[in-house]
Amino acid sequence: MDRQEILLKEYEVCQQHNDSIGSQVWTSTSIFMSINVAVLGGVAYGIITKGIPLEENTKWLVLALGLGIISIFTFWMRWLNRMQFLTSINYERMREIEDELGMWKNWMARGLDDWDKLSDDKKKKLTDLHTRYPRGIPWWNNRFPAYRPPRGFEGLKWTARIVMIMWVSFIVIAFIF
Repeated sequence: MDRQEILLKEYEVCQQHNDSIGSQVWTSTSIFMSINVAVLGGVAYGIITKGIPLEENTKWLVLALGLGIISIFTFWMRWLNRMQFLTSINYERMREIEDELGMWKNWMARGLDDWDKLSDDKKKKLTDLHTRYPRGIPWWNNRFPAYRPPRGFEGLKWTARIVMIMWVSFIVIAFIF
């Protein structure tokens, strides 16, 4: 195998690893969120149907469920940070391979987004594309040329934080009333 074949194989492995990470993240999220919503709904139903004053053992059940799920969310968000880190490393390596092999797709996208920073030689090569695909309003029509980790990871973290706040509020409600 020559160097080019090795780099292309490494590029393919990085892509497969990123696909695998994305699949793991969304699968674990959907399973855990489904279980969490069912348990949270059961607790909310129990609080609503029995009235706000809860029995002593129900308060401890709410506390145990809430703290358990909050701790699982905490560990899950740490795992999510790790997956985002690994994805970023894979994307960075893919970009290095593209630069080394002279793959043009992402280089052209970066060039079109950073038109003012391009050298005159590169502007000559991309002038036709630049006129056919104008940038438009910078904050609206940003093409995000460089590889980035999936943006959904941040949304998942915020969702987890919101659910943890809901659990804390249920625990507080259970012990105040």
